[in-house]
Amino acid sequence: MNANTIGAAGALLLLLAVYLIFKPGKNIHKVVHLSSAVFLLAIVLGTGSRGALLMSTVGLFFVLKPILSKNAMSIFVVCLIPFVVLQIYGAISADEDTVTPGIDRLANMSMETENTRSGMWNWTIKKFNESPVIGKGWLSWGGTSSANTHNIYLHVLAESGVIGGVLFSVMLFRLFSVYRMNTSSLKAGMDPCEFTPLGAGILASVLVHGMVESSTLLGSSTNALFLGISVGLMDRANVLDNDDRSPLKVEKDRYHPWAFQRDQNSPENPLTSN
Repeated sequence: MNANTIGAAGALLLLLAVYLIFKPGKNIHKVVHLSSAVFLLAIVLGTGSRGALLMSTVGLFFVLKPILSKNAMSIFVVCLIPFVVLQIYGAISADEDTVTPGIDRLANMSMETENTRSGMWNWTIKKFNESPVIGKGWLSWGGTSSANTHNIYLHVLAESGVIGGVLFSVMLFRLFSVYRMNTSSLKAGMDPCEFTPLGAGILASVLVHGMVESSTLLGSSTNALFLGISVGLMDRANVLDNDDRSPLKVEKDRYHPWAFQRDQNSPENPLTSN
C-alpha cells in the first residue's frame, strides 16, 4: 500500500469524522470524533499525497457548506484558492527525474512511453482514437491485460468509447439532479436529507481524485467502496431521514446543522402526514 492509497483512505475517513463532529450527541462522542479527525488529517498531510489533499479540500467544502454562514464560507473558499492552485501546479509540474517541464510534457504526445501521468494519459488517448465508438474493452477478443490510466474519465473512454462516456455522463447528471433536489428540500424546510452533505462530499472527492487516479475503477479500494456508499446516501437520504420509516432519526424535529427548524405552527407536509 503506497502513500497515495493511504492518503485517499485517510481523506475519505476524515470527511466522515468531520461530519460526525457536528451531529447531535454526547460531548464524549464529539471528543472522539474530533480526535479522529485530527489524527486522520495528520495522516493525509504525512503521506504528502496531493490527490488526498485535494480530496479533503473538495469534500470538506460540501460537508461544511450547510453549517457555515455565507460570509464564513466565502472566507473558506478564498483561503482554499491558493492551496488548490498549488496542488494543480504540483500535479502538472516537472517530475524530479526529468528536466522536461510539466506542461510541455503533457502536450508532447511523443513521450507516451514515459512513466509519468501525462505519458499514461497520452497512451490512453491513443487507444481511444483506435476505437472511439465502442472502445477497446467491448467486443474485443484475444489476450487481455489490465491498465492503470490514472484517470477514470479517460479510462471509461478508452475502454467503452463514446457510448460508455455518454452513459457515464448520464449517471453523473442524475446524481447532480438528486443533489439539487435534496438541497432544495433542505432550503424549503421540508425533509432535511441530512445525509446529503456527507454523500455529496464523498462523491465529489472521489470524482475529483479520479482525474489523477484510476483506483476507483480498478480492484478493491476505498475510493470504489465509498463511491457506492455516497451514491446510496444521496439516493436514499429522504428515506433515511423519514421519522416514520427510519430508526436513525431518534429526536424528532430537533435542530441540527443540516436542517432548518421546522415551524411547529405550520401545517404538516401532506406527503408525510398520514
